[in-house]
Amino acid sequence: MYKKLSWILLLFITASAGAQISMTLQVPPEGLIQKPQLWNFVVANGLSSQTQVKVTMTMKDAVTNDPIMTGTSGSVYVSTGATVLTAMELAPIQYDYLSPRVTDIDPNGFLPIGNFTVCYKLYASGHIGFDEVSEECINVYVEPLSPPLLSLPFDGSEEEINMPQFSWIPPAPLNMFNNLSYDFLLVEVGQGQTPQEAIQQNMPVYTVSNHPDIFINYPSSGTPLDTGKMYAWQVIANNNNDHVGQSEVWTFKVRPDSIITTNIPKLSFVKLSKNLDASVGIVSHMIRFYYNNEAADTTVSYTISSLDNANIGAEIRTESLSIKKGENYIQLPLSGDDRLVKDKIYLFSILNTRNEIWMLKFVYQEEQ
Repeated sequence: MYKKLSWILLLFITASAGAQISMTLQVPPEGLIQKPQLWNFVVANGLSSQTQVKVTMTMKDAVTNDPIMTGTSGSVYVSTGATVLTAMELAPIQYDYLSPRVTDIDPNGFLPIGNFTVCYKLYASGHIGFDEVSEECINVYVEPLSPPLLSLPFDGSEEEINMPQFSWIPPAPLNMFNNLSYDFLLVEVGQGQTPQEAIQQNMPVYTVSNHPDIFINYPSSGTPLDTGKMYAWQVIANNNNDHVGQSEVWTFKVRPDSIITTNIPKLSFVKLSKNLDASVGIVSHMIRFYYNNEAADTTVSYTISSLDNANIGAEIRTESLSIKKGENYIQLPLSGDDRLVKDKIYLFSILNTRNEIWMLKFVYQEEQ
């Protein structure tokens, strides 16, 4: 009888404490969120004396309910009334990571991108150990600080090549991701359409899914882009096939004199440029280019050099080339001795007697 009364009294004390100690969450519901921001609460203690409390946290995917991570705080004393608790007061906080989506295991690091349900349990010291006195949940949507940012071609530009290279900057901060890939979409903008409408409504001129790099070359096998039309493009970033963010929509046109058509059957020649944003071509066994020799030189020196980040500026070949006054349509063979690497970017440049440098950038593709 005495034991039964003791247990009844203990349950009454625990229920009474639970009714008088509560927790209000002050966790940001969306944005770029760091782990310490998960631990912002106001604990209301209605008891007549200070009480020792601790908190546990469970994060799950809001859609699949898959576990992402858990956390357990240290214990802290809260006085009668309201007490603001943060990660600093609740330290040390121990985390258990349950999903490969968590790439930043720094206790002060960022949460993974996604939509999550985060639940907290507040425990207060009881007759024996800690007793659960409150439970609260919140939906949290974590998004990157910056989506992918388009780089080239510039918005509203006129390109000097109808097979341009597209490039972009990855979403930030980069250490939030462990398996980034991109969906690329290029469409023609119809008359009376906005670029955004064209992206949403029109059939793609060119599209690629799950692309691992931050650049992509318009394929030589694709339909050449028309100089009389406007094109819109966009990049969508994914991490482990989960949506991360999408870029703005940019547009460009192809300059009418960018591709020189000759009487040589089925061949096109890329016009050399003096600009730093030189043309980008796709090259396999031969560089075909057009150069207008206004300096009336009989020879010019040319250089093929690497633009790869790991070996930028390294010269592949430097030789002289015989030319004639006026228009020159030149086919320059490449050989195995050049040791060009598939999908790497190179710069072809010539120097004339006026000390002018004319150039084009090209991506090397092995001949099929």
